[in-house]
Amino acid sequence: MSIGFYIAIAIVVLAIVGLVVGGLIMKKRISSLMDEVNTVVLDVNQTVDRFNNDINAINTKVTNIQTRAESMIQDVTNKQQYIEEFSSKTSEFSDSVNHLKTSGTELKNQFVTSPGKTTKRTFPALVKAGKTAQIMFEKRRKK
Repeated sequence: MSIGFYIAIAIVVLAIVGLVVGGLIMKKRISSLMDEVNTVVLDVNQTVDRFNNDINAINTKVTNIQTRAESMIQDVTNKQQYIEEFSSKTSEFSDSVNHLKTSGTELKNQFVTSPGKTTKRTFPALVKAGKTAQIMFEKRRKK
């Protein structure tokens, strides 16, 4: 066994020891790096969960707003129908008032043009109503 053989074995042993030491150093560095990766993953998951909770809260609020908007739209529709009905009744009332105005004018003209006829027709009825009222008044007075 020559010196070259011992030198070669020493080099191989040193290389193996160097590889083991290098492996241990790399393991230590990789394990610390993996710990950092795990903490980053946990932070990311917590942030994602927080954002998901915020999204759920926003979706709930949007749903509530949409529900309120739909009910407001329904109320507006009902009120528009009510206004339309009120408008039609108002126009009917206006037409009736106009009809009464024209009828009143016509009746006034009839009374003015023929006063004799109207007094003959209405005067006996007025006298009879007056007598009936006087009799009722006297009966109530006696009680």
